[in-house]
Amino acid sequence: MAISLADQYYIKALDDYPYNLEEAIENIHYALSYDADHTGALFLMGSFCMEHLQDYPQAESYFLNALAVNPNVMKTNCKYAELLMMIGEYEKSEKLIAYTKTIKGCDLGYLFYIEGFLHEYQQQFEWSVQCFQKAGMHSYNSDFMELTEKCIERVKTKIKQIQPVIWSYNTG
Repeated sequence: MAISLADQYYIKALDDYPYNLEEAIENIHYALSYDADHTGALFLMGSFCMEHLQDYPQAESYFLNALAVNPNVMKTNCKYAELLMMIGEYEKSEKLIAYTKTIKGCDLGYLFYIEGFLHEYQQQFEWSVQCFQKAGMHSYNSDFMELTEKCIERVKTKIKQIQPVIWSYNTG
């Protein structure tokens, strides 16, 4: 199996990202110059635009291009779902997560984890806790299990904080 030049530059970009952004971006550009439809390079550029530039329209463009080439790449779907949450496109994010759950070999734990954030963004805290619990049930390493438990604790703290407010509003 021969690795294309685009793949070689993408692998270099992966090695540099996010610690050496200048080199990573240069290698992503090289990868895309050899293959404008390289899903990995499109994903990585979308992630860069989202995480480091906060250029959400540009990030969305890269993610959509990657998904147009291959809609079954879980990491692209997940990162795009996170972006949709950030920009308030909750319904689109929910549909993308639901679709991604149908992909053979998907990481259900991570998808439930993202779905937990979706419900948290919408202040549907009980649903959020349930999703984080499901994520923990689909966890296969201790670090991820601890992460989901911390998320559950955080959301339960929010529930405790709003309950007195709701009670005083209803009685006052």
